Amino acid sequence: MRRYVFSSSCSVYGHGEGLGLTETSPRHPVSLYARAKAEVEDFLLDLGGKSKGQMEVTRLRLATVFGLSPRMRFDLAINVMTKNAYVNRRITVDGGGRQWRPFVHVLDVARAFDLALTIDASKVAGEVFNVGSDANNVQILNLAFRVRDAVPGTEVVHAPTDPDLRDYNVSFDKIHRVLSFRADKSLDEGIREVLGALREGVVDPDERRYYTLKQYVFLREAEQAHSDLAIDGKLLDTSAAAPRRDRNSSLLSSS
Repeated sequence: MRRYVFSSSCSVYGHGEGLGLTETSPRHPVSLYARAKAEVEDFLLDLGGKSKGQMEVTRLRLATVFGLSPRMRFDLAINVMTKNAYVNRRITVDGGGRQWRPFVHVLDVARAFDLALTIDASKVAGEVFNVGSDANNVQILNLAFRVRDAVPGTEVVHAPTDPDLRDYNVSFDKIHRVLSFRADKSLDEGIREVLGALREGVVDPDERRYYTLKQYVFLREAEQAHSDLAIDGKLLDTSAAAPRRDRNSSLLSSS
């Protein structure tokens, strides 16, 4: 493996200092997820440097992803707001709603990875790029209103929660300037896309796999159940012990 493209996140900026954060802006991650992303970024950069050119490391800091995909996500802002508006006609805004977030469509993310994997190494090796669109920087409350407008009859309510410490407005000039990449899909296109899939029954809003935490809990419980039932690490194969029946449904005798 010569080239490694790491899927990082703009969440590493955490509580950002000002608007239009660039790849050289200080990182202030405030969640375990964001801290882990920042640590892996540093580890890979160091690893690439020590490889003396044998490993080309690129870090892509993704804006919050939205849009329809085979492995749908209904625990990300645009998608979950659209789902809640469609199912419940109600969107709940946490943390005041004044916090900034950048967004990017899943198809634009795929294009960015393809580009980072195939373009000349001199442009990407050892580099980090924010992936998204300046036009898709939006405050959460404004996003809720845009979803509300797409689903008539939807109510926007504020949850009595503490202010959200994550607040970052990001610049995507570098990836456009260096790689000639632009994210094409708008927020409104994404809202309409997800809403259309829900209305047409293409996606099930109750599917467990579409919620990462629910899926992880399920997998953990399944693993625990396997461990509880296993003997020497293996489950009993009951098929071999089950009685077989002949064509007349009588039990076969071993005698």
